[in-house]
Amino acid sequence: MKYTFRLMQLVVSLVLPVLFLSGMYRYAVGQQAPPEPEVVVLPGGNCPTGQSPKVGEGLDAPWPQYLYTGMYGWFDRSHFQTGEPAQVISDVQAAITAGGGVITISQGVRDNLTGYTARYWIAGSVAEPDALRVALGVYLDWSRRFESWQGEPPRSIAGPLTSFAIEDLPSQYVGFFAAARGLSYAQVFGCYLGGMETAVADPPHFDFAANSAESHDLLKMTRLRNDTFTPLVQTEEGWQHRPWPEGMQLTAVGSKPGTWYFLGETTWYFEETS
Repeated sequence: MKYTFRLMQLVVSLVLPVLFLSGMYRYAVGQQAPPEPEVVVLPGGNCPTGQSPKVGEGLDAPWPQYLYTGMYGWFDRSHFQTGEPAQVISDVQAAITAGGGVITISQGVRDNLTGYTARYWIAGSVAEPDALRVALGVYLDWSRRFESWQGEPPRSIAGPLTSFAIEDLPSQYVGFFAAARGLSYAQVFGCYLGGMETAVADPPHFDFAANSAESHDLLKMTRLRNDTFTPLVQTEEGWQHRPWPEGMQLTAVGSKPGTWYFLGETTWYFEETS
């Protein structure tokens, strides 16, 4: 055990500086002028007409990591499956059917160099029609905890701009909504979000705004952070949250007796051990 701990310390001390430099380089490159976007999903295209794809169906095309819509801003394709929302829905339903039980939600980062796992108790008294709303409540809670975990050292050293990036939580909401409704991601963007374009450059991490006249209109740099599940978009009045269209608005059941509650969390390294 002592040898393993020292080996882990050595690996972390060697890997973290490399990851930090890589992250800063990626950020610098992402701030350059982006190329012209390419339309991937047209508005209204491929809308469901009674037959829906299977829950958990993957992307319809080899999309790039970052996506953009004129109305709802930035999305990160890699976050659609964060925490496996389709599996969360299935596990919650199974726990309710079994009369109550524990479920786990996990996610690795940095090619599974490390990862995060949380455990939840699901009550067996939940009515079957409420299972999806309970699953959403659990998934939203886990998603916030996961983003907070990413913002803690040593992970924050390797990815200082990762935690609560503007595109993260809205992207995870899209992933849950697609799984809950049995839709492909193309259907979500085409039928609900007005289409989608590629976004080759990274989403913005900072807001540059002029200070007051008393400070000679110097630019003030503020880190953009989104700790909600609604899109954060740039408007003439500044960065503002934009509600989801009515058809995408789901209601979550919060943690309380007779529904669900958080049990605990674990950080793991190299592979999940819980």
